Amino acid sequence: MPGTWQQLRDSPGGGVLGYFGFAASTMLLLTDGTIICQREGSTEWKRLVPDRRGSYLNGTWHDMPRCNNARMYYASAVLADGRVILAGGESSEGFLPGAAQVEQDTVEIFDPVSGNWEPKSTPGWGSLGDAPAWTRVESSQSTLSCSRAS
Repeated sequence: MPGTWQQLRDSPGGGVLGYFGFAASTMLLLTDGTIICQREGSTEWKRLVPDRRGSYLNGTWHDMPRCNNARMYYASAVLADGRVILAGGESSEGFLPGAAQVEQDTVEIFDPVSGNWEPKSTPGWGSLGDAPAWTRVESSQSTLSCSRAS
C-alpha cells in the first residue's frame, strides 16, 4: 500500500532496532531485487533476499563478504551492470565518541556475481571525505561523479 511503512519480520542482526545487534546504515537496492545494508561505520554488510513471492517483509537476511574499509558518510551507487561502488567517507578508531575522524581516499567496487570487493584507484585528491556523488547511465555504462570534500 503506497504511503505506509511496515516493519520487517527480522532485523539484519537481531537486537531491538539495531541496539545490541546490527545498526543499519546505508542501504542499496541492487538490480537483482535484493537489498544490501551496511552496519554503521563498519566493514560488515548484510543482504536482504525477498521471499518467493517477492516480499521484503518476510525476506531473509544473509551475511555478505566484508568490504575493505570501514566508512561513514560516503558516496555510493549501484551501477548499470549491477555492481556497487563506494567512495570516500570518514573512518576512525571504531567510531568511538571523541575519536578523530579521518577522511578517506579510498574507492572499492562490489561485484554481486563474484561476491568480491575490489579496491579501485582514486582521483588522487588526497581525500574524498564526505563525498556527494551522482551516477550517469548511458547505455550499459555508468559513471560515478564525486566532489572533493571541503
